Amino acid sequence: MVISPRSSRASKPYPEVRGLPLSELMKRADFEFDRDANILRLVAELITLLTSPSAEAVSFTAEIDTLSPTDITRAAYSAEAKHAATLAAMLEGRRASLEAIALPDRDTPNLFAVAQRLVASGIELNRLDSRRGETLAKRGDRSGAGPVRASAIGALHALREHVERALKARADLPRDLDAQIFGLLDELQRRAAGRKAGASPPSGGTSPVPEPTPR
Repeated sequence: MVISPRSSRASKPYPEVRGLPLSELMKRADFEFDRDANILRLVAELITLLTSPSAEAVSFTAEIDTLSPTDITRAAYSAEAKHAATLAAMLEGRRASLEAIALPDRDTPNLFAVAQRLVASGIELNRLDSRRGETLAKRGDRSGAGPVRASAIGALHALREHVERALKARADLPRDLDAQIFGLLDELQRRAAGRKAGASPPSGGTSPVPEPTPR
C-alpha cells in the first residue's frame, strides 16, 4: 500500500517553548502524541477496508496495534510516556515495513517518520512530567489548603454559636464553657496575630475565632 508523496506544509517537530506554563507544554506534547498515534491507527483501519487483504497486510495491522494500541490516546501522560519508551526499543526492527507506507508530506515521508515523532513526543511528555513532579516536591502542593481552611473556620464558628445558644438555654452549664473549649485556639490566634504585627503578644485576654469568609 503506497500513497504517492506530494509536497505540503512542513510539520514541525515538537519545540521547547520558553515562557509557557508547564501544563501548556504538556498539553502540546500530548496533542502531538495523540495525533501521530491516530495517524497510525487510521492507516491500519484503511487496510481492514480492503476487500481481500493479504496475509502481509493483516500482519501489518497487527503490527500497528502494537505500535499504537486503540486506547493509548486516552491514557494518562505517564502511560503514554511509558509506551513511547517501549516503542523506541522496538522501532528500528520495524523500519522496513513502516518506510514502505509513503505519506504525502515532505517532512513526514512515511509511517516510520510518524512513529519516530510519536516516540519523541512521548519522551518529551516524560521529561515534562518529571519536571512537574520535581516542582511540586520543592514547593509542596498547597492548592487545596484554602478551601479546607475556610471550611474548618466555618465549622469552628458554627460550633461556637452552638455553645453560646446552649449557655443561654441551660443555666446548669459552666459559664466559662466557651473558654474551656476555645481558649487554646484563641490564645494561638492571638500569638499569631502578634507575630504578624511584629509586636510582642500582650498578656491575658482572648480573641474570638475569626468569622468565616462569606460564600
